[in-house]
Amino acid sequence: TPKDAPIMTYCTGGIRCVKVGAYLTQELGFTNVSRLAGGIIAYDRTLNEKCDGEESMFKGTNFVFDGRLGRQITEDALANCVTCGAETSLVSNCRNHNCHQRIVQCEACRTSY
Repeated sequence: TPKDAPIMTYCTGGIRCVKVGAYLTQELGFTNVSRLAGGIIAYDRTLNEKCDGEESMFKGTNFVFDGRLGRQITEDALANCVTCGAETSLVSNCRNHNCHQRIVQCEACRTSY
């Protein structure tokens, strides 16, 4: 990849993109690195407040690092439940205490298994 190739980064809230951008430029020598300021959270807020009717380019659920685990941006279901195979975008903490993983699980399986 040429060092002047355009690279656009995005993340949940923007902080990781700052770190990745610094690594790409300072450690790897890329010269055309940009980021989505404020991340997907700010992008979604801007669309909802200022761009009435404009369709989001981000589809599905944005993973967040709190008890919610995800914030739905659009109705698109971009994954399949690991238990039953149904389309979903929900992320759950595995309920098996020996598991300690985040998994994609539909609402029905999330409460049953």
